[in-house]
Amino acid sequence: MLVAGIDGGQSGSRAVLADEGAKVLARIDDAPLFARAEADATLGARIGTVLERLRSAAGLDAGTTLDAVVAGLSGQDEPLDLTRAGLGARRARAVHDSEVAHAGALAGEPGIVVVAGSGSVAFGTDTERRRVRRGGWGATFGDEGGAVWIGRRAVSAAMRAMDAGAPTRLEPAVCAFFGVTTLHDLQRRALRGELSQETLGAFAPIALALAEHDDVARRVCGDAAAALVELTVEVDRALERRPARAVSWAGKVFECEPLRAAWSAAVAAALERPHVQAPRAEPVVGALLLALRDAGA
Repeated sequence: MLVAGIDGGQSGSRAVLADEGAKVLARIDDAPLFARAEADATLGARIGTVLERLRSAAGLDAGTTLDAVVAGLSGQDEPLDLTRAGLGARRARAVHDSEVAHAGALAGEPGIVVVAGSGSVAFGTDTERRRVRRGGWGATFGDEGGAVWIGRRAVSAAMRAMDAGAPTRLEPAVCAFFGVTTLHDLQRRALRGELSQETLGAFAPIALALAEHDDVARRVCGDAAAALVELTVEVDRALERRPARAVSWAGKVFECEPLRAAWSAAVAAALERPHVQAPRAEPVVGALLLALRDAGA
C-alpha cells in the first residue's frame, strides 16, 4: 500500500509518501498550492506534478499507482473528488487545509484546532461527528490573526504612531524590511500596487518578535491572539459542549511564544474545561493519516 498526503498553502506546500505502516518513503517541499488560485482542472494537474516529484524522490516508477491521496488546500471550501483527475491513484480528494491540520494536531481525535498561517481558520469536531469551520475568508475580508493581517496591522500601527509623534521600534523595522527610507515611501509603493499580501505576511514574524520590547508591537500581538481566541470560541459554541475538549494549534504564527501563551490562557478561561495541548504532528502528517484511512489502513 502506498499513500500520499499534501499540505498546500499560500506560502508553500509539503508532501509525504508512505506505506501502510506509515513509514515515510519520501518528503518534499514545493511551491504554494491553494484552491483559490486554481481552477479544478489546473488544481488536479498541479497536484499531479507534486505526486510525480514524490514518486521520483521515493525511487518509484512514474506510473506507480497510489492507493490514496489526500490534499489539504487553503480555500478548498468543499471536498473535491480527484479520483478521475489522472493522478495515478485509486482514490484521491482535496479538502480544506484546516481538516488536515486538525487530523495532525489531534491525531484524528475530536476537538478544535486553530490554524494561523498566512490566513486564519478554526476547525472542530465532537464525539457526535459534528464538523464546524469558522474563519478562512481570506485577507480581503477576514483572516484576523493570520500573518498577512498581522503584517498589515503592524505597518498601520507604525504609521499611526508616527502621526501621533510616539516612537516605536516598528517604524525602523518596517523601513528596513521593506527597503524604504520612510513610511511614506512604503505608502507610495502600495498605491502603485507594488506591495503584495505575501510580503506583508513575511513581515509578521518580525513584528511579533518586537512585541517583547515595544508597546505598539505588543498591542498588535495581543490583538492577533484575541482574534484567534474569538475563532476558537465560535467553533466551541457551534459544537455540542463536552468536558475537557481538546484544543490545539497549527501554523507559523503560533511559533511566537508570547502570542501562543496569551491565546492558550484566554482559551482556558473562555471554554468549559478545555485541554489545550501541543500539536501531535504537523498538517502534512494529518493529510497522510486521512489518506491511510481512505485506503482502509
